[in-house]
Amino acid sequence: MKLIWVGTLRNSRGKGTCFFPDPHSLLIGLRWFNLAKTLITYDATEKEQTVKQAAVILGIIGGLLGMVTGFFVLGYVEFVSWFDTQVDQNLLVAPNNAQRLQIIGVAAPVLALAGGAMTNPRPAIGAICLMISTIGMIWAFGIGVFTMFPIVMTGLATLFALVGLATKEPGTI
Repeated sequence: MKLIWVGTLRNSRGKGTCFFPDPHSLLIGLRWFNLAKTLITYDATEKEQTVKQAAVILGIIGGLLGMVTGFFVLGYVEFVSWFDTQVDQNLLVAPNNAQRLQIIGVAAPVLALAGGAMTNPRPAIGAICLMISTIGMIWAFGIGVFTMFPIVMTGLATLFALVGLATKEPGTI
């Protein structure tokens, strides 16, 4: 930005100089202001697209975190079954629902990934997959320290996908 000298103003000490931006620089500033204003103000369809994109991102991240949790549960169940008879029963406790944990521990996060991927073009199908995944993870794992993040992310993605149902056309990412 160029500054042009317009004159000398007297301050309390009796001296001073006044600089103002030249008109060309002011026009460039106004162009940037208009660009920023158009980026900030967007219509309802862009809001709905943003909600769908948030559902996609949350569903995929929740599915990936659920996969990590599911693989750890799957590994623990297999590890306990290897040493079932050789180790004291109080040291390694096998869960009562080991087969349910193994099946849902892998199927629910895969449903979250599929639901997250389907949310943008088909929000109803994506919301159903994400909801089944959330309910499955709660049923299999319960809510704990390591399961709260995938459960909350897929649940929030379900809500965002349901809000994204208001759009009339499939979205783009």
